[in-house]
Amino acid sequence: MGLFTPKWKTNDRSKRIKAVEAVRKVTNEKELKRIALEAPLPDVRMAAVYQMKNQAQLREMAFSSDKYVSWAAIDNITDQNVLKEIACGNVV
Repeated sequence: MGLFTPKWKTNDRSKRIKAVEAVRKVTNEKELKRIALEAPLPDVRMAAVYQMKNQAQLREMAFSSDKYVSWAAIDNITDQNVLKEIACGNVV
């Protein structure tokens, strides 16, 4: 880890709480999606997904090969039509 490396990039499980706290401060949807796809720790990836509000991006994340990201995305979706699409297997 470099001096200016984001906390969410840590591989150290003992630093996961601080990494999740850092993710909870992020509001940019593109950055949250990047964190959800790239963070090494599952807790951090899930925290990023739970911060996301964009239903289209959450729909996309629901089809992730990462089960943690997929579950968090489905749990965070509030649009019933999007949930129906996922249930029918309508892939992005």
